[in-house]
Amino acid sequence: MFTVVRESKAVYFTLASNQFFVQPLIRRFDEIAREWGVDNATDVDVVLRELLFNAIIHGNHNQQCLLVYCRIERAREGVIRIVVQDEGDGFDLSCLGETFPEASRTSRGRGYLFIRNLCRELKFNASGNRVSVLVDTVNGKDDKWDAGQEGIRGKGPEQHRPRGKSPRNGRAGSAMERQ
Repeated sequence: MFTVVRESKAVYFTLASNQFFVQPLIRRFDEIAREWGVDNATDVDVVLRELLFNAIIHGNHNQQCLLVYCRIERAREGVIRIVVQDEGDGFDLSCLGETFPEASRTSRGRGYLFIRNLCRELKFNASGNRVSVLVDTVNGKDDKWDAGQEGIRGKGPEQHRPRGKSPRNGRAGSAMERQ
């Protein structure tokens, strides 16, 4: 199933690559979000669901022996950071499009565009098997961030280098790391 580790401002989930674990994990997160005082976790739930399914299906290819790592934290008032990483090989970030594909039911990339429109910030590591997003939990989003904040809503992915090697497969950036 999945494991949960809680801290005061963060929760860590590790789950086997099984799609049936996603909804119970989201229900568990919703309980924690209410404890954090988050009244509206709808966008967070949608983004989290899409990121987890993507990691399981496209990253780990539904191989239950491979894990998905997820960290959810309160980045600041009204903002949740989600980091999801799979143990797959990743993907070429240049393949990401900026518009919905013509054949939207058969093309890849719809989830990325959907998530990008719900998130303030969207970043991938260099190998493409780790994504970090910022999601608003309040209505009336302010499109401006404080000076020094990276990534603005609606911009494309920003790459950053992975910092570690997975104890499982030795590939750079494959183990969930704290930033």
